[in-house]
Amino acid sequence: MDITQDLKKHAYKVAQSFLSDKKPLNSSIASIANSNSLNSEMIDRVCEFANQNVYLSIFNKTQDKSNIQFPKADPNMVKEIISNLDTSDYNVPPLDFKKEPGVSRVRIVAIKAAPDTRRFAFGMSPDVQSKQAKLDKLKTFISFLQDIVEKESQNAELASEDILKEAKGIIADGDSYADLAKLGCRYAKKRHGVEKVASLLTDICKNLMWQGFDVNKEITKVSSAPLNEDFSFFKHIDSYCDAIDKVAGAQEMINNLEKTAGSWKKEILIQANSPELSRRGK
Repeated sequence: MDITQDLKKHAYKVAQSFLSDKKPLNSSIASIANSNSLNSEMIDRVCEFANQNVYLSIFNKTQDKSNIQFPKADPNMVKEIISNLDTSDYNVPPLDFKKEPGVSRVRIVAIKAAPDTRRFAFGMSPDVQSKQAKLDKLKTFISFLQDIVEKESQNAELASEDILKEAKGIIADGDSYADLAKLGCRYAKKRHGVEKVASLLTDICKNLMWQGFDVNKEITKVSSAPLNEDFSFFKHIDSYCDAIDKVAGAQEMINNLEKTAGSWKKEILIQANSPELSRRGK
């Protein structure tokens, strides 16, 4: 799922509505944010992209390019329009996967959910209904995170296979695996941290030896050469580290959210079975 592309599509649609039908950017973005469960930062991005689209369109069509003005999309105004939404929806960071470790690698927007509210029709107070709806949405979000864990685990496996293939080719040419491993760790130290890459490269060395390859473990001056960051071996390391960081971040979020879901479920059961609250729901 490419969230950035989705945001750009929303922004393009909004910009076209403004350019062709003069529909206000802010209200159009508010409508899209509401129907797609966009959070605060994603609204910021849609506003930014929409303003760029409108500006470039006007720029390409106007003779006077020195003074292009139009009522720009304002994220604060958009959020004010949809202020009736639960503000907790804006506290979940967006799916952006920026390059920091842990949970911040997995900045995921709460996904659009449509909880089944038919069960709320009889005997449940509005407060319990609201909590149950939020619990349903939370469970959907957890399921979404679990899909990410599965997908990124597969990506990590594919990247490790690419690293193994690259290593096979290098040692088949007579080069030292120890040099390759040291170069890989030096590269990883700058971007990802050494531990996970060192562990992977150790496992790959064992794999190669198990397959019968003659693994040269001599360290030479090649291992201290300047790093060529375009080296395909390093790109595979990037892919591997990106994937396992996403897995770690998503799994940590799952663990925390499952605790929250369990707590909410207990509260709902207690309130739903309370005689006083049941009477209020009637």
